[in-house]
Amino acid sequence: MNHSCLSNGSCWMRLAPLYLLIWIIPVILGPIYIYLFSFQINLLIIIGFYSLAERAILSLVAGRQSPGVVGFRGVMQPMADGMKLYMKDMIRLSKSNHFAYVVCPSVSMGLSFGAWSCFPFWGTYTIEISALLFLCFVSLSAVPIMVAGWASNSKYSLLASVRALAQAISYEVVLGLLLVFPLLFSKSLEFSSVTGPNQTIWMALAYPPLFGMWLVCILAETNRSPFDLVEAESELVSGYNVEYSGLHFALFFMSEYSNMLLFSVITTALYLNDGWFFFDPQVGEVYFITKAFFVSLFILLCRAVFPRIRFDQLMTLMWKGFLPLTLSFYIWFIVFQ
Repeated sequence: MNHSCLSNGSCWMRLAPLYLLIWIIPVILGPIYIYLFSFQINLLIIIGFYSLAERAILSLVAGRQSPGVVGFRGVMQPMADGMKLYMKDMIRLSKSNHFAYVVCPSVSMGLSFGAWSCFPFWGTYTIEISALLFLCFVSLSAVPIMVAGWASNSKYSLLASVRALAQAISYEVVLGLLLVFPLLFSKSLEFSSVTGPNQTIWMALAYPPLFGMWLVCILAETNRSPFDLVEAESELVSGYNVEYSGLHFALFFMSEYSNMLLFSVITTALYLNDGWFFFDPQVGEVYFITKAFFVSLFILLCRAVFPRIRFDQLMTLMWKGFLPLTLSFYIWFIVFQ
């Protein structure tokens, strides 16, 4: 494009449809994408404020100040952190398996979104085997972590990936048994069968040992304290994501916190559900969300309260403690029910 063309404006007239198309496409497709991915967008916003709540709780327990510079009392801090991670360079390791290294963060986030689709939100849709489908997504969530640690070609990342695989294999056995146990009373594998007014008492009050083991299992499944051995800073620097930065690290981060919120909802549906306020759907939804909110706060509070345990203690607790106790509950249920 020469200066004479710019002076007479003929080239601008030819390029006008292109510029118009560039502006029209976002205007048309933007609302469509927002409608299709509205749940994912809302979930990402909740994850941002959930991470801010964790930092506030940790600062309160430790007696120090929480982030309070960006926005009113630090409300906009998650947006600032997200922009910082988005603008950072994504490192490309020369001696890594580049394809697996790049794809694993996106796969981890996709599996997290897929697990959210298994939960029926107040009768909007039902899946006949939603519990089994949820277990499949949860089991597969350890695969991107394992492959990411191997693909990074780092000793710290590889050790963290091996730990993640061993921890997932161990605790998913008990997690699956504890997930199915509340569904036995409804004789169905749908989460919607335990979200109706058919319960009169919390399963957590009827079977406290099962509820306690379930809470421990979700902490181990989400790699939270005291079971955050996959990200042990004093041993593995940062764990499986030590070689990740920028948007790739943000995807792993959001996947972890998304799973924490999901397990809070699943815990409320299975062990803290009853028929109260079910005559008014709106009041029932608020009641359900309130219980899930306190479960999510419990997961955050565990990081500030409990110290990290050793890996051998983690394995012993599962194989010699939780698994025999869970199987004994199943035997009791089969014999006496």
